[in-house]
Amino acid sequence: MLILSIDTATPVAGVALVDDRKTYYEALANTGYKHSRTLLEMINVSFHQTGYNLRDVDAIAVTIGPGSFTGLRIGLATAKGLALAADKSIIGIPTLDAIAHNLSWSPDLLCPMLNARKGEVYTSFYHGGRRITDYQALSPDNLVKTARRIMELTGCSTVTFLGDGVNEYLPVLQESLGDAVVSLPGYWLPRVSAVGSLAASRWLGGQLDDVFSLTPIYVRKSEAEVRMSQLEGEGGFGAENQRDEA
Repeated sequence: MLILSIDTATPVAGVALVDDRKTYYEALANTGYKHSRTLLEMINVSFHQTGYNLRDVDAIAVTIGPGSFTGLRIGLATAKGLALAADKSIIGIPTLDAIAHNLSWSPDLLCPMLNARKGEVYTSFYHGGRRITDYQALSPDNLVKTARRIMELTGCSTVTFLGDGVNEYLPVLQESLGDAVVSLPGYWLPRVSAVGSLAASRWLGGQLDDVFSLTPIYVRKSEAEVRMSQLEGEGGFGAENQRDEA
């Protein structure tokens, strides 16, 4: 079994070839969301370096968010295109699950967090090897409140924060939670091999996604959707169309 794994949810793009036992190839490129320029070449290099090709792949795994709206669309479009062209299975892996999987062996409370801009982070909490909250966008203050509540419920005295949101908000977390904050910079990135590992488990269990219906996990509206809602609320273009149709 061979999984081609793709991650474009953050500024760091990743490609890996894995199975349920080991990683054959993994590469990351900090392209700053310029994934459309580099992703296909990264995939080609992964095949060249390992001697595999797309025919050898059993399934294509791709992160489906939350994360960069544009990045997610690029990764998902590429994965779907390859899956359809080569008649391969596709498996969507939530980005936060992949980050938490970096420490799947840990008994501690884990909180992956991605910088969502606009003063928020995409986050969820994990304990005992499973996700225990929804994927959500939270302000740092609300993240701290949520962390305190979950620490009480789980009996955990510390929270290990992961993801690029830590780089932005670590001082805020430390000021509010003090010694309860654990930060491990080496585990901040969503390892694309972890995406493949999660997908391999799902492939073995027959848990595949439909290539046509698989969509990103956005958590919140895109900028375009927010602007359209504002226009409709102001009686703008969208509202005029609604009145005409009525």
